[in-house]
Amino acid sequence: MREPTPEQTASLESRWIPLWRWLWRCIKLLWGAFILGVLDSIISTRVTSDKDFPVVSPVGRAMQNLPFTLSLGLSLLVLTALVWVLSRQHPFQRVLLPSEHDRLVLVRTLRQEYTRQLNHSLQGAAMMELHLHERTDVTLSSAQLVFRRTGGGEEHALPSGTSIVEAYDDAGGGLLILGEPGAGKTTLLLALAQELLTRAEGDPTHPIPVIVNLSSWAIKQPPLASWLIEQLQLVYQVPTRLSKAWLEHDQWLLLLDGLDEVEASARAECIKAINAYHGEHFTSLVVCSRQHEYLSQEARLALPTAVVVQPLQEEQVTAYLKGIGKPMAAVRAALRTNPIFQRVITTPLMLNVVILAYRDKAIKDLPSLGSAEQQQHQIFDRYIERMLARPVTQGAFKPQQIQYWLTWLAHVMQQQHLSEFYLEHLQPTWLPSKRSQARYSLLFGLLFGLLFGPLFGLLFGLSFGGTAYLQHYLLRYLLWRSGAMPWHYIRFLEEASERILLLKVGGGYRFIHPLFFDYFASQSTAIPSNSTEQPPPQQPSSSPPVS
Repeated sequence: MREPTPEQTASLESRWIPLWRWLWRCIKLLWGAFILGVLDSIISTRVTSDKDFPVVSPVGRAMQNLPFTLSLGLSLLVLTALVWVLSRQHPFQRVLLPSEHDRLVLVRTLRQEYTRQLNHSLQGAAMMELHLHERTDVTLSSAQLVFRRTGGGEEHALPSGTSIVEAYDDAGGGLLILGEPGAGKTTLLLALAQELLTRAEGDPTHPIPVIVNLSSWAIKQPPLASWLIEQLQLVYQVPTRLSKAWLEHDQWLLLLDGLDEVEASARAECIKAINAYHGEHFTSLVVCSRQHEYLSQEARLALPTAVVVQPLQEEQVTAYLKGIGKPMAAVRAALRTNPIFQRVITTPLMLNVVILAYRDKAIKDLPSLGSAEQQQHQIFDRYIERMLARPVTQGAFKPQQIQYWLTWLAHVMQQQHLSEFYLEHLQPTWLPSKRSQARYSLLFGLLFGLLFGPLFGLLFGLSFGGTAYLQHYLLRYLLWRSGAMPWHYIRFLEEASERILLLKVGGGYRFIHPLFFDYFASQSTAIPSNSTEQPPPQQPSSSPPVS
């Protein structure tokens, strides 16, 4: 007879695990009922009788047959321990590589996601050629040590036309991408991810590239592998058993964005965690960060080399605007007469924002006075004004409401040190005052007692997610009543994304760029500290909350 394969054995073992877990829940209930019964018998006997336990009572019978009672009790304890151990097993303890079908499904899902993000970022514009410089003195590598000894290692330009894919291939083993805000680092990361996904689709041994933002790591600062498993499930809905199996077989190629979005106090520890992960897993790794935030602290990534994305040159900007034609005539004129405006438009982000904000506008509509920061602020003002006025599929909210709610969202995300928002992760700490948080706790306690306290059966349902459901919608209700968010919050998030103010990332949302996140957060002076007690200028319709 043919012996079962390891895969068949593991599959058979995994089928038993739900049974063991169900038995463990049953045994817990039985032990609870047994202990309550014994206590009830003891209390009732002491209250109704001055003597020891009557022979006819359950406790009395047990004491009369002490050897049998002890034997039975010991057997039950052994059985309980055995079931507990078996219920703690995981079906993926014997880690087997997931099927090729699972792998291809994930690769194609990631490709669709990154294509959508790239299209959303470019808004139909052609992707510009970005010039790259190489630096080997800002990472910990053998090459860096050699350059340090010989006094070299200065920044030098890569050949014109060098793509991020070529820079990655030449680095071998990993790459750090640095640049100024809006320089195009994330866009390059998306382009690199698409090429690596093509390789992974054609080669089953090629690791799966996945973009993950580092900003949430600082909240708990776990080992990078543990954090990665959580993020893959949260952002891309990758089942834990699959992500762990691919991790065990070194099948993840991490593209880590937003190192600069990690709190400054935790950035060195984050770099340490990345280095530890890279040392344990024999795969390449790519990290993106703003140049100033990375260089201003002493910790360094253990990667072969770094590339620095260069600002756009005046001739690049001029040629790009000429390619669009007459709609950009006013912008070209402003570039010739306003040197500060010219300095502002040195990144792909600002160039695209200006194109969307000032298409078909007159020269008088463009910034002409103020510092670079002030003119950038004016550009953002006009961009947001124009995006709020553009037609969308279903415009359910007024521009003033959208701007107010985005300002509130940015303000709270900044307080919570978040760069991505997930509706299901709302917390009571999003309520701004102790008073409102106390009101939430009181209402939750009342609702829990009134709705579920008398219903014993539903209490067990609540223990498996019902309480979280109740807490979530109570919190959303209080935030809606205060004016901090609309009833139909998903509809609002989708509309803000269609208006190119938010970007949908997997199951969450983020502002289209950290600069816009900072812009909206800076408007929070318009929101009083007890903002959830104040409705927005225009209150939404009073319909029940739906997701």
